[in-house]
Amino acid sequence: MKWEEILKEDEELIPKLKELLKQWETKQYPSDKARWKEYHNDIQTLLARIISSNIKRRGPFTKRD
Repeated sequence: MKWEEILKEDEELIPKLKELLKQWETKQYPSDKARWKEYHNDIQTLLARIISSNIKRRGPFTKRD
């Protein structure tokens, strides 16, 4: 299974992304660099959780494109 398919199957992805966007919109950052680092870390963490959850349910990826 490709990672794109896993993301399509995750029904919580869009609500989770919306929650992140709300947090980013209201949070104050000390600098632009701090802001984009937090964006990167939040997205990376979210994807890791989704992938880990789906691997437990369906097994590891069969192909990575």
